[in-house]
Amino acid sequence: MPETDKPNPVISKVEEKTTNSAVAVAGHPLHAMTVHFPIALVIATLAADVMFWWSGDHFWMRAALWASGGAFFSGIAAGLIGTAELLLVSGIRARVASWAHGIAAMSLIAVAGANWGGRVTDTIDVLPHG
Repeated sequence: MPETDKPNPVISKVEEKTTNSAVAVAGHPLHAMTVHFPIALVIATLAADVMFWWSGDHFWMRAALWASGGAFFSGIAAGLIGTAELLLVSGIRARVASWAHGIAAMSLIAVAGANWGGRVTDTIDVLPHG
């Protein structure tokens, strides 16, 4: 057998470990069910900001405030569930992509929190006079 055809022993060990969810309802992983909310609400925040910019109606500014807060807090919930999965399931912990995903997700949750915090304290504006 040529040297290149031999399976990588590290990858083989990682593939042996299960990635079944430890935080699930009726077998459905909660993390997979909750990650959609912060993503959708960040997009809704952008859409509300664009609508405020286009119309000048302060309803859109309030909608963006609520959407950004929802994005932040639902991101916290999804992040806590994902962290529990990472710590409880050895097959997830063994994969490098899981750690990279966690770091990127926490960074984006921090950005969402800063966005919401700036809106709550009126330290950021959508427009120069908005």
